[in-house]
Amino acid sequence: MNETVENELTNLVKELEKALIRNTLAPASVQTSENQKRHVETISTAKLTRIKSTNASFQKNFQAAAKGTWVSQVIKAFKATDQKLEQL
Repeated sequence: MNETVENELTNLVKELEKALIRNTLAPASVQTSENQKRHVETISTAKLTRIKSTNASFQKNFQAAAKGTWVSQVIKAFKATDQKLEQL
């Protein structure tokens, strides 16, 4: 009987410790994780915007500078890249 009570008390202590961790430490960890996710999303959006604008600028300058029959194929490739970037 003594052993049963001791086991129950040990289990109760473990459950209380788990509840304490869940209610005090876990919310801070969740908040930190959410902040990191938002930060990564913000950085990703900024980098994608920069890539799009750089691609558009390069395409505009390329069309003005390049001459020849191969230019139309390169411009098509640029436009395909633009479409893929818009899908992101």
